[in-house]
Amino acid sequence: MFNLIPENQMLALGWAGLLMLAIVFVLGAMHAVQTRSYFWISISSSVAMAGLALLVFAGIILYADLPDRYVAEDRSGSTFLTEDGLAALSSPSHDWDMVDLPVPDASLTLGNVAAQEYLAVIAQPKSDFADGFTVRNYAAAVEQKLAGALDDSKATPLAQTQINGLSAIRSELSGKFDSAEAEYLNTYIEGRDHFYQIRSWTTSSKRGVAFPKLKKATATFYELAGEAPAKSAK
Repeated sequence: MFNLIPENQMLALGWAGLLMLAIVFVLGAMHAVQTRSYFWISISSSVAMAGLALLVFAGIILYADLPDRYVAEDRSGSTFLTEDGLAALSSPSHDWDMVDLPVPDASLTLGNVAAQEYLAVIAQPKSDFADGFTVRNYAAAVEQKLAGALDDSKATPLAQTQINGLSAIRSELSGKFDSAEAEYLNTYIEGRDHFYQIRSWTTSSKRGVAFPKLKKATATFYELAGEAPAKSAK
């Protein structure tokens, strides 16, 4: 913001100025003690005050743009709408964006390709299923289908949860897909007229870093009220 010269040069000038003030202060204080001169006492006090002011000013100069610098590292919260206009969710970090993913029937695909973090939203009308078909039934059916597409698949038990007040089921699924180790965090949500599937995944080596982001993004999901835009927007 105030950086008219490089920060490293500014820091060096600041330290040089403080050193000079310190030397002048010490010499002035010694002379004031020896002579008991009011003039040298006032000079020493003035130098001390100038040093303090320089420290405060240097802090303002060097760190005035600190919020701009570090807030940029966590620009989470960008909201994305699904293509069908039924729902929306927010990205977990600034490096996520809309990406093309080979997920049939997905109305929204997000992620960070470099970090191998992916998420897809799929909506299916409740009218496609028999009366009494619950979100747990939906989750079990989809999980069975996904597990069948993986080698050496392992799944956690279906767990009841809520996403922004909506009844939901969560499961973790792992296995090999095209010889690559994949880790899925899947959430199934019951909306007004649709079941939603939030399918998110990463590689086994990225799980520790990726899963908190996948959970964070999933937790922001909400169903739009009334008529919504027909096209996804950022």
